[in-house]
Amino acid sequence: MQIGISHRGKTYSTSTFGADATVFRPERWLEFGNGEAEREREKQMRTVVEEVFMSGKWTCPGREVARVELGKVFVEVSFVFSWGGGNGELGKGGKWKGKEES
Repeated sequence: MQIGISHRGKTYSTSTFGADATVFRPERWLEFGNGEAEREREKQMRTVVEEVFMSGKWTCPGREVARVELGKVFVEVSFVFSWGGGNGELGKGGKWKGKEES
């Protein structure tokens, strides 16, 4: 016996994502208000997305690659930029200098 979930059913759930759940509308993730009900709605939406995209054999194949790339950002930035003082205060003509410029 195999048991599974319907990813389409979870991601198109109007009780979780609202009446327009079938419409591609990424701004719905930015429209949470204040209050306990809104925090609970956001938590439910995040839980559904995590269940669908971060579990089982259908896990997003690029997830680990993205984590590695994000980790490399800090190393790359430290190689490219000098973290010392610039030519003035930030916002008053100062800028980060590339190592070639310093």
